Amino acid sequence: SGLGTYILGRLADEYPDVYRFVTAVFPSNDDDVITSPYNSVLSLNQLIEHADCVLPLENQALIDICGKIASRTDSKNQVPDASTRGTGASSRRVASSILDAPKRT
Repeated sequence: SGLGTYILGRLADEYPDVYRFVTAVFPSNDDDVITSPYNSVLSLNQLIEHADCVLPLENQALIDICGKIASRTDSKNQVPDASTRGTGASSRRVASSILDAPKRT
């Protein structure tokens, strides 16, 4: 939260006319890192001050989304091994999978 909010503040200073969209990952109820809720609360002030739009995600929900995407793309051979699933999935791979996913009708 510290580095991300610092960069967000710098971007707001350098590019005040650009819209800033932020994805904030909040800790799950069963998070094992004791400082996670504390870091989230500290970052909220900076998000309110510098971000134009915030997409909040809970950590467990993000893991579930990545798991669903990985299970969908396994059959297409787009996910090469188990190390790219869950929290290890890169943002680019997740975004690409979401964009390539078939639309539900």
